[in-house]
Parts: sequence; C-alpha cells; structure tokens
Amino acid sequence: MDWETAVCQLERAQGALRAGNYEYVLALTEEILAYERQLPEIWALRAKAFAQLQRPLEALEAARRYAAANPDDASAQWELAQYAWRAGRLGLAQQAMEKTLEITGDDPTFLANYAWFLSFERGPRLAEGVARRAVMVAPDSSTAWAALGLAQLRLHRMKEAEASLKRALQLDPNDPCAQCATLFLLKEERENEKAVALAKILEDNPGAEPIADSIRREIARRMMARKLVERGVAVDVSPTPFNWRGPILWTMIGLTAAWMIFIFQAKDLWTLGICIGVPLIAGWILHHLLKD
Repeated sequence: MDWETAVCQLERAQGALRAGNYEYVLALTEEILAYERQLPEIWALRAKAFAQLQRPLEALEAARRYAAANPDDASAQWELAQYAWRAGRLGLAQQAMEKTLEITGDDPTFLANYAWFLSFERGPRLAEGVARRAVMVAPDSSTAWAALGLAQLRLHRMKEAEASLKRALQLDPNDPCAQCATLFLLKEERENEKAVALAKILEDNPGAEPIADSIRREIARRMMARKLVERGVAVDVSPTPFNWRGPILWTMIGLTAAWMIFIFQAKDLWTLGICIGVPLIAGWILHHLLKD
C-alpha cells in the first residue's frame, strides 16, 4: 500500500469512528500500521475504538503508543491518563496527568481534574494540597471544590467537606464530580433518602453509574435493616455452623452396638436387646450432657 492510499485509509477510519463503526475502524487501521510513524493518529483512532468496544487494556496500549509518538502533546498525555485510569493503572494515570500539567503549566481545568483523581484514588492529604491549589487557580471550578470536599471527607473533617461541596454544587449543580462527592457525604451522614435520590440521578451518568449503583444498594440494605429493627425483628444473617457432635456421637453408638453383638455372639432377643439398648441409653445420656 502506497502513502496516498494509507492517508485515504486513515480518513476512512476517522469517518467510521464518527459513524460509530468501531470494528471497521480497527480493520482499516490494521491495514496501515506500517505507516504508524508517519501517521501516529492511527493509534489515537484505535484507542477510541477499543475503548468503545469495552477493551480497556488494548485501548490503553494504543493510547500509550500515541502519547509516546507525541510526548509534548498535552491532549495525548491526558487521553493516556484517562485510559490508564479506566484500566486500573493508577500509577501510569498519575504520571501522565503530571506530564500534562508540566506541558500546560498547571492549566486550571487539568489541575482540577487531577485533584479529583487524587481525591478519589490516592491519599487524601496529597489530594487536599493539590485541590487547594486548584481552588486558588480556578475559584469558580466546581470540580476543584468537589475534589477539595472529597479529600476533606476522607480526612473525616465533615464540616469543611460540607462547606466545600455546597460551594461545588452552587457553582454547577450538574457537575458529576460534585454530585458524586456529595453522594459519599450523604452516605457518611446517613442521609439515606437524599442519598438514594441523588444516586438515581447519577445512574444516568455513564462514568458515575457503578459508584451510584453500589452506594444505592448499600443504603437500601441499611434502610431495610433499620426498618426491621424498628419493627422488633432480629435478623441473624450469619450462617449457623453445622454441629458435628450429634452425628459423630450416634455413629459411635452404632459401632459400639455392632461391636457388642459381635463380641457376645448375640443371637437371642434378650442378648440383642442388651447389646443395642445399653449403648442407646448411654448415648442418650451423653447427648443431653453435651447439649449447648
């Protein structure tokens, strides 16, 4: 395949991506991988297609190749960070975010989202410091305030968290980060009804859906337990351990009776009654003595 054909193939792949034909994107770009150095956009397209097809590790590898080909491109580094985060590669995600901030000189939007990442995934003390910096750089950023509120919540400073998250929601009540952090706060404060209502709203957001569903289920169990307690119903959810003493005891009794019949060569009813009756009586006594 010559250069002109490869460029046309790349354009067709871009069109297929816009049309949502992700398998076709992969097929088209597969044919022009020989031109990956001259056309690094191939890896950007493949990363997006893999991500849409729920193949996060392959999306991450494609994004890594694109970022390596464009080390000074902030967008490429940030995309790599997002794919790494989705794939659970938190160290790589943090490294790529820090590279983005280095390239952009602490761009306020990137800084706020980096603070949110730290508050959500990393240590709260580090996250609080970065979030405070983000709030100073962009005091009108709801994401920055949400990151600060979540970090404060994880540090168990509830009043400060409430104030920060209130500010985040005032700036943008539809910000998913602000809503998510507020959901965590409501859960900790046991504001069950409000938390369930907010979780239902967040379930419409693809990024926050798993978190909202998990918290909603936890709160539903908590509310059910509270209702049972209010009604005076005690529910023991722990499984009752099986008591092996009874079966073992009666097995020993049977073996003892068989042994006595063999030893005494019992053939008449009287001898059989003694050989069987004595172990049964002894077993009955032992069973009641060993009862809990």
